[in-house]
Amino acid sequence: MASRNVLVALWAGGLMGLSGPALTSYAVEVHLADFDTTGDGDVIDKITADLHRTGLAVRSLEVRLRLSAFHRQALAETQATD
Repeated sequence: MASRNVLVALWAGGLMGLSGPALTSYAVEVHLADFDTTGDGDVIDKITADLHRTGLAVRSLEVRLRLSAFHRQALAETQATD
């Protein structure tokens, strides 16, 4: 889950124009947001709100789809199972 959260944060942060330490910091923020509530809603809500705050009209469904894709990627990269 941590790898998935970092991957989706890097995607969203890139859309927002973040790089270097700011992008790293954002990845940590997204990962920590995952501890707010059970499920993926906390991460999806945070990223969607952050994207909207920067003027990007990305729907929560798009974030959910990206999160799912990054989950599969993280599992493949770590050779873990669900």
